[in-house]
Amino acid sequence: MLKQVYDDWNTSRKAHEAIQKYNEFLDQYYKTLAEDTYGGKTPQETLNMFIDALEKGDIDLASKYFALDDNLSRKKWEDALKVEKDSNRLSTVANLLKKAVPSKTQSSLKNVFWFTVYDNGQIKGNIELTLNQYSNVWKIEGL
Repeated sequence: MLKQVYDDWNTSRKAHEAIQKYNEFLDQYYKTLAEDTYGGKTPQETLNMFIDALEKGDIDLASKYFALDDNLSRKKWEDALKVEKDSNRLSTVANLLKKAVPSKTQSSLKNVFWFTVYDNGQIKGNIELTLNQYSNVWKIEGL
């Protein structure tokens, strides 16, 4: 009987610790999102700021306009921008992004916005932006 009481207590203690760690993670996650203030008040403003950073060759700043991933990182975007910079293609990317126009069909969600990039009448790609609701700035979700 005593062993069962101990086992139940130990299981309960472990569950409480796991919940506490999860809540601490969430607190840090939301705090980091609230502090992520690089971006504009509109999708167009964020896109313009991103293009400006690319034209200046500032990939550190340019990467800050991307949304954080689930690990609170932008590493994949930082690495991709470094490759473009090392290949002297930042101005090419910036010039292509200047051709972006708001997509004809937008999401019904108010916190998502799409641009379409056209070049010589052909669709070259899409840019997805999302509103970081914790800092109230628009972030690039994908290119």
